[in-house]
Amino acid sequence: MDRFDPQLNHKGAGKNFSLHQFFIWAFYSPEKSGGIMCLYTVTAQNFDLNPIPCVDLQNPTNGKYFQYNKNWIMARFKEGLTIKMLDTPTTSFIEYVPAESSWRGILAPGYTFIHHLFVEEDDADHQLKSELLRCSEQDSKDTNGMLTVLDHTNIETLAPFYEMHGFSEIAHLPGFVLMGKKFIESAKVPTFALSVYEYSHDKSHDVIISYADQSEFILYYLYRMKMEFERLGFQVKMRKLESISDARQSGSPYGTLGIFLDGEFLSHRLMNETQIEELIGTLDLNEMYPEVHNLYDAPHHRSFY
Repeated sequence: MDRFDPQLNHKGAGKNFSLHQFFIWAFYSPEKSGGIMCLYTVTAQNFDLNPIPCVDLQNPTNGKYFQYNKNWIMARFKEGLTIKMLDTPTTSFIEYVPAESSWRGILAPGYTFIHHLFVEEDDADHQLKSELLRCSEQDSKDTNGMLTVLDHTNIETLAPFYEMHGFSEIAHLPGFVLMGKKFIESAKVPTFALSVYEYSHDKSHDVIISYADQSEFILYYLYRMKMEFERLGFQVKMRKLESISDARQSGSPYGTLGIFLDGEFLSHRLMNETQIEELIGTLDLNEMYPEVHNLYDAPHHRSFY
């Protein structure tokens, strides 16, 4: 039997993919899918048939994943974005890009940056994630190495996986870890961008939300967040990120979204009303607003999550 058989693709059966649009390999995993699975490349030409969830910014109320705007993804393909997807019953993919084109707060010339490694189904033995990572490493073998940024929501689960594959911690911030694997030992060590350490937005006590236009759903929740901060008495400034440079200089390690108060980074997550109130409750607002004596009586620690 030919290894490339569209009828074996239970997601893509009947789709008119060409061999030029595919990078195909197969492995047998009867306990997971009952047969052959394929790994293929999502491109600008076949993206409509393979929508990719925006897994870093879930609906804060019900945990569902948003879909990227097509215009956003098309622009990222032009910057060198690569997406490899496994033909599993549920979504499994890896998304990576030349680090110079990453919308993250990092400096890593010559490296490949992994935006997402996502397997929705049970993968307790890490077989699916390992195959996706292996493929991306093969693609990146002529670069300085590979990197990824983990946050407090996935450090505990993903850091051991990456360490198992030769990655190690390169730099860290409260709530964030930059992990990497060098292919060229003499290559310069990557870092978080200077703006992440020396963020210098104004300290006018405004809430500043910097964001990239990734999804209409995300824009809707940003509007909801703006309204909630204003309900709590804060002035809110929205700053749209238009370029890689904007994201890298935004002050957010995550790049595409950052929430700041009094010139300090607070979070990179979409939040509902309850989560915003909980976040504000962790702040010592007497310290942040000394000109308003004892206005707030919640002397809590700062949260960088």
